[in-house]
Amino acid sequence: MAFLTLQILNSFYGRRLKSMGKLEILGMLFTLNASRIKSQLFLRNNSLKDI
Repeated sequence: MAFLTLQILNSFYGRRLKSMGKLEILGMLFTLNASRIKSQLFLRNNSLKDI
């Protein structure tokens, strides 16, 4: 999963990604995962309200 995300980021940012540090890349992955988790929780809460 992380490898796929890195490939997507690499296609977006190209050479800039190579010059970034590993910590920055991990930070970007973490923020992506956090936003994905938040959206999943939001969707789950909304679907529970509809029941």
